[in-house]
Amino acid sequence: MTDCSLNATCRADPEAITLREDRTSKIDYDWMQPLGEALTTTTGSIAKLASSPVDIAIYNRGIWGLLTQAQAQNLMPLFYNISGRENGRCMFKSTTASTRGSPSRFEHEQSKLRPESLKAGCSYFDAGQMTREFEQLALQPDVPSLSLERKSIFTDAVHFRPWVNEELNNALLNVLCNSREGLEETVG
Repeated sequence: MTDCSLNATCRADPEAITLREDRTSKIDYDWMQPLGEALTTTTGSIAKLASSPVDIAIYNRGIWGLLTQAQAQNLMPLFYNISGRENGRCMFKSTTASTRGSPSRFEHEQSKLRPESLKAGCSYFDAGQMTREFEQLALQPDVPSLSLERKSIFTDAVHFRPWVNEELNNALLNVLCNSREGLEETVG
């Protein structure tokens, strides 16, 4: 830990800043490119952006449409490839619960997307399972004693208050850091 965020020293060196500025000014990325094409190493916009090695790739659809099993069969190996294969990490992050959530989304991600992620060599970060009780709480009939509890979790029907995301990010960082640490110990 360097505490660089506390003392404002988390800055890129001038060469890296110039490289980013040059890449941005070219505006040669196809931002409307389908995700499968964007992840390919020959023509993909994401592959171009990832000119330096990528060691972690996390994919999450959120509430913006279910990822089909066929799409996962196509995309998860591409995330595996772009993240450096066995040298990196890729994962599918399941959709967090919400008051507009549905049990079918949770079941679909568990039964279809989790196996496809694992088959591709990626992991599965189950944010849906970690927040499922919040969804259950939010769906309870109006009970005065639960009103304050609901308001402390959700900002609206979909978005959590910041503290929930902070905890999810903490869990994700623990998974990533602890797994990497264990891998290095095994390999080393």
